[in-house]
Amino acid sequence: MFQTAILLAGTVFCLLGCFAGLSLYGKRIASPDTFSPVPVIIFCVVVLIASAAAFLYEWQDYDFVSDLSAASFAAAGTATVVLLVCSFLRIPGWFRLLLIAALSSVIVFFFSATITFLPQAPSWVNALLTVALWTVLSFALRLLGSNSALPGIELASVCFGAFLLWIISVLPAAVGTMALFMAVAAVPLIAWSWYPSKLRLPDASLDVLGFLLGWIVVFSSAEGTFSCFYIFMLYLLIEIFWALGKKFTFLPSFSDIRTNPAYYRAELSGLSPALINGQIIRINFLLVMFGCFQAFAPNGYSVPLFCTLLVIWQIYRLLNWNASPDTLKQANKEFIGGLKQNIDSLKNSFQKTDNRK
Repeated sequence: MFQTAILLAGTVFCLLGCFAGLSLYGKRIASPDTFSPVPVIIFCVVVLIASAAAFLYEWQDYDFVSDLSAASFAAAGTATVVLLVCSFLRIPGWFRLLLIAALSSVIVFFFSATITFLPQAPSWVNALLTVALWTVLSFALRLLGSNSALPGIELASVCFGAFLLWIISVLPAAVGTMALFMAVAAVPLIAWSWYPSKLRLPDASLDVLGFLLGWIVVFSSAEGTFSCFYIFMLYLLIEIFWALGKKFTFLPSFSDIRTNPAYYRAELSGLSPALINGQIIRINFLLVMFGCFQAFAPNGYSVPLFCTLLVIWQIYRLLNWNASPDTLKQANKEFIGGLKQNIDSLKNSFQKTDNRK
């Protein structure tokens, strides 16, 4: 009962606190397209206060590996504060890369938050791969920054998936609580960044959100749930590989990696950013649902493979929105109708071959 009260109080505080802070800040800015780290600072302050208050309760779950202890929480919180301070400074990109890699390395190596990528490899190899993943995720949200609402949508989706995994007893309570607070606090950030955008986040602030995303992914995946989080992050991962693939063609039209993602191309073709956001929210809703199913799947590849094909198809529909049906239901109907037509064609071909014999 006390645990439920803490969760409800923290959730309400994160939602209302972030809304109030962003509203107060929004009234003070002269231009709605001003790039500022203040919105992310408000988000982080609210989440850290709620999480620190929640740690007054005993969250220990000794059946788990990546228990979010007070020491590990303090280390991650300190790292976040360092990145927030650096967001006000003009520092080279290489220095920011080294700083994030160093901060994530301290947390991974000192608090055993290691994802097992290669079961037969030494622990330090998996730890280095974990640091590499965390660093990549810290910079990944930059790719979605052209649409100011998308970084918040991606962060909220993954965090809400982590919270649901705790609900079904797959993750520790402390990780689930942190994920819930971050998902709820991201809602005002999304609302204020929705098209037509009222807030614009600089790259340094997106790196802070990416660092927090990596925090949740690493501590959760250390419990053997990486296949679930692979599904949660599928949209972001496919956009990254798609953008990098086009970049490495070395064609002049694809030289700017920020203009390569599918959502950016769909917006250039005339689709409203608000409709793009809505479609990506629907994609992430499906991924959260399938990611939770994956926790009880008999293997680690069937559901992820299906979800990969599903997201690729949805992104294809997004890119070809001019030729797409008006609704997702009609799109599914058309897709299934095409499959039936192809199957019927194959049957007719086999029947003609048998008749000739």
